[in-house]
Amino acid sequence: MKKAVLLMVFAALSVLAADEINPLLQQEIEEPLNAGQRTSLKLMLRTGRFSVTEPPVSASENVKSSDSNRKQGFILFSRSIMRVVNYNTIPEPAELNPKEISAVCCPGEYESLAFGLLPLENSKVTVSLPELKDASGNVLPAACFQVRPVKYMVKSILHGILQATPEMMPKENPVTIYSGVTRNVWLYVDVPENQAAGVYSGEITLKAEGREEAKLWIRIEVLPFPLLSNPSMSFGWYRSPVDDIGVADYKRHGCSNFALEEPRLLKASPSSASLDFGKLDAEMEIIKKHGLGDGGVFTIGAIGFANKIINDFGQKEFSPGFNSAYKNVLSAVRDWAAARKIRLVFWLLDEPRESMIAAWNRNLSDTLAYAKLAKEVEGIRTEIDVMRDTDEGKDYTVMVPLLDICAPHASEHCRGFMAKAKELGKELWLYNSGRTRFSFGFLSWKHGVAARLEWAYACGWNRNTSRDFTTWSTSRGGDPACGINYPSEGENIPTQYYEWTKQGIDDYKYVFTLEQAIFKAAKGSSPAVKEAEKAKRMLEDIKAKCPEYSKSTDLGGKEQTDMTVSAWRKQLIEEVKKLRVLSR
Repeated sequence: MKKAVLLMVFAALSVLAADEINPLLQQEIEEPLNAGQRTSLKLMLRTGRFSVTEPPVSASENVKSSDSNRKQGFILFSRSIMRVVNYNTIPEPAELNPKEISAVCCPGEYESLAFGLLPLENSKVTVSLPELKDASGNVLPAACFQVRPVKYMVKSILHGILQATPEMMPKENPVTIYSGVTRNVWLYVDVPENQAAGVYSGEITLKAEGREEAKLWIRIEVLPFPLLSNPSMSFGWYRSPVDDIGVADYKRHGCSNFALEEPRLLKASPSSASLDFGKLDAEMEIIKKHGLGDGGVFTIGAIGFANKIINDFGQKEFSPGFNSAYKNVLSAVRDWAAARKIRLVFWLLDEPRESMIAAWNRNLSDTLAYAKLAKEVEGIRTEIDVMRDTDEGKDYTVMVPLLDICAPHASEHCRGFMAKAKELGKELWLYNSGRTRFSFGFLSWKHGVAARLEWAYACGWNRNTSRDFTTWSTSRGGDPACGINYPSEGENIPTQYYEWTKQGIDDYKYVFTLEQAIFKAAKGSSPAVKEAEKAKRMLEDIKAKCPEYSKSTDLGGKEQTDMTVSAWRKQLIEEVKKLRVLSR
């Protein structure tokens, strides 16, 4: 009831803030859509209410353009990549006219940094990136950079309420700017594995058509150590990629946990089961080609098999015939995985609940029945993702002893489930706990989880059609719980969500890298041992300051500011540097 009231209040406030969409902004939103999708979008805008993202403030009230700004055609500003820049964002005074943007990165990794443009006219801005040099004359080539402006799409934030949201980040240079539409521009820098440590710097040139150049200094510190991955930890997204482009991009972002599509069930009876693994075999070949076959973790849904046994093969749920057929199917899938030497986990069903049950859900009683059935199949591992400890008076923690892996939301609603899983020594995964830096990084480390999963990588995209952005921006209105990546022709177009969570994965890696440095230093000289003890205390202090649960799924996450998390990462880096010197 409380939630419903809050939603009604939010809807009312959104309507009060309703505004007409900027025609140039609408033009940008329409650009990647086909004719039918554009018609659908225009219908949405006519029948819904367009809500502004920030209080309407004229640029002239807060930002005064100088002669040099007018000659450039835009006002330059800089904001942390973890903070949102909306289409109507007015830069804060401290963000204006930056002299430098910077990033810190390990060899073999990529890092992101950004600058913003407040356009004074419609134009295209060419970003010229020089090679960067350090004090020793080492070069970081310009080819290591990608220019990715953030583009806007219309999303439905509540029924009938629409907003233009910063979404896609395609490669684009020159960058299109529109008067009245604030533009954030991200830069990726890919540091080669053999890049010498040092501070690399140079000057970016920004030039709008027919206008004077603007200059911006860029500084990249390449660290003197590699970033290590914990082989016992995996990150991933449901609806994972299944082709060369997708798998390579997935790996690049630090992910190795794949949600595989169920093989086609051809036959299931009390005596046998037959499945078509052809598509799965092809996908596994691609995954192995990119080095993730042995190091990956793979989940496969099981409730789809159950539904098919019921609907297509005429077995009543939990009848003796159904039970035998279901176990035969799981056994066949187990044998397929064993033959390929992959670690497969059976995701028995999704988010059990007592009412509003969809085909992929079951109530507690049925969930327990499936968990018990699966335990009768030798040599398989099972998991179920849960949203809360109790639902409609039922205690969901009773399923913990029946599972190999427990995958709750990292929220207070799952406090008891998480505690019982830890008490019984069950492997803990965190599921749907926010597309945020904090929830992917420091929160996962705090709880000592073995996997961090979120919904979803991509939904309904057709890579064979260039920029076929179908349901997100039109008929479905862009469900905010959907994908974080747009598979397109020849590339994957990321969102800020994806890059924010990649920052969290890197935070986790920096913690692991420090832990390994502590382990090595503890075996060394007295100064190294002393510094290792200091580093241990620092990690304990950070862990104590981490909130117990993820409280937010919004952009970036409010439970830990970027300033706090970034400060923690800096502490980790400095300690790794010290320990490496003392451990030589």
